[in-house]
Amino acid sequence: MIKYLAIVVVFLLTVGCTETLTVHAGDEVMLLFELKNGSGARIDNSMQPQGQLPLRIIAGKGYLIKGMDKLIIGMKVSETKTQKIMPEDAYGKSGVFYLDENGKDKYVISPDDTLTVKIEVLKIKRM
Repeated sequence: MIKYLAIVVVFLLTVGCTETLTVHAGDEVMLLFELKNGSGARIDNSMQPQGQLPLRIIAGKGYLIKGMDKLIIGMKVSETKTQKIMPEDAYGKSGVFYLDENGKDKYVISPDDTLTVKIEVLKIKRM
């Protein structure tokens, strides 16, 4: 019996355990993302003119808006998800704006706007 148990253990160590690492709160995560407002305009992303620039965050610690933070929990490496984010999990009633040259509010994200995010997890590091 011991001989067969040893063979199984060696096999698992050689081939790898079938359990896949998933994102937990407190993990360091490298990800790519694209965030669009309710009109479909891209408002933020990890794409740069020279190529992709992954974002490094600690999951569940408020580095992202609440809806994105919730979405990455449980994701695996190489997994991609696209999801709508309701205003209460994004920027709520305040939205995001800047003042134009006339001093008027110019909204990038309107108040109560539902956003769409696409996230791909590149790397997970257990902390």
